Amino acid sequence: MPLTLPYFDTAAPPGLKFVSPEVRDELGDAVPMTINPGAITEPMLATGAVSTRALGAGVVTTAKMAAGSVVTATLADGLITDPKLGDDVVTPRSAGAGIMTCTDNTGGPIALTGVPLTAAQYAALPTKDPNTLYFVHT
Repeated sequence: MPLTLPYFDTAAPPGLKFVSPEVRDELGDAVPMTINPGAITEPMLATGAVSTRALGAGVVTTAKMAAGSVVTATLADGLITDPKLGDDVVTPRSAGAGIMTCTDNTGGPIALTGVPLTAAQYAALPTKDPNTLYFVHT
């Protein structure tokens, strides 16, 4: 059986560097140029092989994230904005100590607005809102 050293053209485009079509065909059979979805499994990946740069847009979705994988320490400042918060997401319990909350006489939450104003402004109000705490100052 004759042994040959195939000619390799470094200037040729990828896939055509081996001049001999027979060599290209042989390599194509041994090393497929197309990777089918699911062909590369987790055990095949080296630690650190997949970087942030290597991930395409939209690849990491909410459904693919483990429960509890997003924690306070991983959130950048300003990341959570008012439009992203759902109704009733920030509750008195989640607001924490130091945040004033208002309840009725049974302990049920109520809406209460605080308004600083002068005595003259207070006297000029046509009606007083029962859910408003007026801070009268001079």
